[in-house]
Amino acid sequence: MAPALMGAMLVLGSCGTPEQRLADRALRLGARHYFDSAFVRADSAFAIAPHDARAVYDRGMAAQASFAFGDAASHFEQAAAMDTTALRPLALYNLGHARLDEARDADTTIARIQHNLGRTAPATDDITDRVSAFVLTDSLSREATRLEGRIDSALVGAINGFKACLRLTPADEDARHNLVLAQSIWAKRQKERSDRSKDGDKDKDKALTEKAKLLLQQADELVDQYRFKDALQLLQGGLKQEPSLSNKKEYMDKLDLVTKAAEAS
Repeated sequence: MAPALMGAMLVLGSCGTPEQRLADRALRLGARHYFDSAFVRADSAFAIAPHDARAVYDRGMAAQASFAFGDAASHFEQAAAMDTTALRPLALYNLGHARLDEARDADTTIARIQHNLGRTAPATDDITDRVSAFVLTDSLSREATRLEGRIDSALVGAINGFKACLRLTPADEDARHNLVLAQSIWAKRQKERSDRSKDGDKDKDKALTEKAKLLLQQADELVDQYRFKDALQLLQGGLKQEPSLSNKKEYMDKLDLVTKAAEAS
């Protein structure tokens, strides 16, 4: 199924209600900007007709072209819910495609973060440099964790989008191919997660309690404010109250990081 811009399919001189004429104008103007690669302006034009499924769908196309995959998926999902005609399977197909691209984009960003993590060591022994390096490392690690969750949700969205498309157009081989691709990526991630669990990295016995998660969140907020000694005191206090936290890798890694930052500050 080849993606298509609805504004490019209009016939000049269409008539109808004022609302329909407004939508047609938005589609034509948006299509003109879209094919000029002015995607932000195209989005603004399409947004003039928020109640027209075609315009909402075309906003998804503009977002996709701008690599704003999350926004694209939201527009395609909305368009699919608004429309019951031939536009619906196309919107569902592009919903799956946008979510798949979103997962790939997050995976690429994580790889870049992991590369940068190996380069955050301070170039000198200057205290300011060392503190900045510790803060950057912590921030990058948290962003990588957030993106891991984003990949999971995006892959689920991709699978559901392609399945919904195939229910309406069972002969769509592009949708079938992309469904298999998304499912294989999902299965690979689950296997890797299972293997890590067997190695003890994600053993249920080592899961953090809600209290420990709250302490980590509070410590992160203090680190963001460069209040390393306060963060250290908070985490050490939590360890005294709950000695079993010494077996929690995530907690101890954070305690080690904050300890080094506090010593350097």
